Amino acid sequence: MRSAELVVEGTRYPLEVSQYIKEIACKTPEDQMLRKLATSLLRLAAKQAAEYAISKKSEGLGALLSGVNAITEKTDTRN
Repeated sequence: MRSAELVVEGTRYPLEVSQYIKEIACKTPEDQMLRKLATSLLRLAAKQAAEYAISKKSEGLGALLSGVNAITEKTDTRN
């Protein structure tokens, strides 16, 4: 293990590790992927629930909302 210290006017201050960057760097993409998946699933469930509720009242409005949902739901191509 490496160590480091600061020396100010003859007084030594030992430094300590506050975060292990490697652990954070490896975990961050995994967390982001899970968050994006959960968000996408929740959005889809909300759209489907709204579509179902509206189509029970009016078939025409349900079909219209289905079309709007299909148009607004696009593939995430950033990755």
